[in-house]
Parts: sequence; C-alpha cells; structure tokens
Amino acid sequence: ETASGFRYRGRATIDLPRPVLAGRHQIDNAGLAVAVSELVPGFGLTPAHLAAGVRNAEWPARLQRLTRGPLAALLPAGWELILDGCHNEGGAAVLADWLATKTDRPIDAVFGILSTKDPLTILRKVAPHLRRLRAITIPGDRLALPAAAVAQAARDAGIEDAAAAPSVEAAVAELAAGAGPARIVVAGSLHFAGYVLRENS
Repeated sequence: ETASGFRYRGRATIDLPRPVLAGRHQIDNAGLAVAVSELVPGFGLTPAHLAAGVRNAEWPARLQRLTRGPLAALLPAGWELILDGCHNEGGAAVLADWLATKTDRPIDAVFGILSTKDPLTILRKVAPHLRRLRAITIPGDRLALPAAAVAQAARDAGIEDAAAAPSVEAAVAELAAGAGPARIVVAGSLHFAGYVLRENS
C-alpha cells in the first residue's frame, strides 16, 4: 500500500489509486484483476485505464451503500444502510473485517439466509460487531431458512438482541426507530441480497 493507493508489481510497476470498493481485501482483488489483464492478450490496457477501473468499479451487494430507494428512505438523517451478500464463512470474515473498522457508530443487522448454509458459522464471525439483529425469512424462496431459526442462530452466536421480523422493511424501520445515528447492514445469502436490490429499486 502507498499513501494514496497501492503499488502493483507485475510486468511493470504501476501505482494505482485505492479501490472505490469497500474493504481492505479489494486491494488484493484489484491486483488480481490487473494481473489477469497482463496475461490475457488483446486487452491493451494502459495504466490510466487500470486506474480508472479501480476508481470506478461497481459490485452490487458487496459492502454496497444504499442511499436511495424505499429502504434508504426509512432511515433518519445520519444513518447508513449497507448491503452485503456474505453468504459463506469467507464472505463473513471479510464483512467482519470491514465492520471492525467502523467504530464511529453502533451497527445493527438484518439477516436472511438459505437453509443450505450454516448461519451459526457465518454469524459467529460478525456477532462481535453487532448491537442488534433482525432475522428475515427470504420471501418466495423454498430453501429459505425460517426467520425464527435465523434469530436463534444469532442468539447462539452471541447477539443477545436478535429476533424475527416479518419483512425487510419492518426490520429496517424497527431498527431505525432505536437510538442513533447507527449503521444497518442488510446481509446474508446472495439470494437475499438480490431480493433486497429488487425490492429497493
């Protein structure tokens, strides 16, 4: 890392800006993308192209801040709404690493996951950083883990204030009615993240 970004050393040494995507792991991801661009013929990307890509990349549901839409509209001034598809242990570790850097305000979560995943393993990673959690049954998905089971897994993971909610909107509204400003992270299965993006559009 450098003061303003990071230095890639491949066929050439290139100074690139800090990735716009949130999370320290995005430096590794950006470096890997640059390495691939060197190996695949025909790209012809200049350092300026690479810098623009790192600076302007978008990756929905990966620590994505939601600033518009019906869910964002439920938040009081000063609150933040983040969407992340931390659907496995690796994704949960990345989310936990990011949450550990966000000490300026309390963090609450809305969580929904498929029954094919292990919610306890995932929630144990993020539990130390969460104040409250509201669990959702992912609507319209036959593999959705029921909200009551998700809430129990959250309590087993160490989140004392964990309960089921009837919908994402109800969960966000309930959490936003508490003491703030705070940060709400909507997380879990990628199916859940896709549903949230669709409903919030």
